Amino acid sequence: MSKTTILISIFTFFFTMFTFSQEVTTERTINYLNAKFLNKCSFEMKNFLVVEFLKDGKKYRQDKVVPQSLDPNLINYLSEDNVIKLSCIPESGECFTRWIYENDIKRFYPRLNLPVEGMDSTTVNGVELALKHLIRLSLDPKYKLYEFFE
Repeated sequence: MSKTTILISIFTFFFTMFTFSQEVTTERTINYLNAKFLNKCSFEMKNFLVVEFLKDGKKYRQDKVVPQSLDPNLINYLSEDNVIKLSCIPESGECFTRWIYENDIKRFYPRLNLPVEGMDSTTVNGVELALKHLIRLSLDPKYKLYEFFE
């Protein structure tokens, strides 16, 4: 095999790889999270990350946070509680605003727990990566990811 053939093959491989790699956008990440938490909670990201919790198909609670108040490195799975925990950075204090719709109660919390019962370890890891990715996207406009979560 000639050097030219090898170089063309290598160039074609990398060109194809980068051409067909699809960036994991905020929209794709939100869609992934909503699919994984179907009938439990829903996610929305604009200027705030909004998580609405569902019970019997009805929204009963909303947690809202400015993404800049979160550190992706503080998002982790707690096996003893079977939740993924999102924590405020220390400077932000109680950065989650929680509304309980039924009682019209508004409170502030330093963390949000997302229950992951019924999810296998691959899905839990994927959800954790998706949440970290979502926060990184909002913190750094140059941040890119081309590999999906699972």
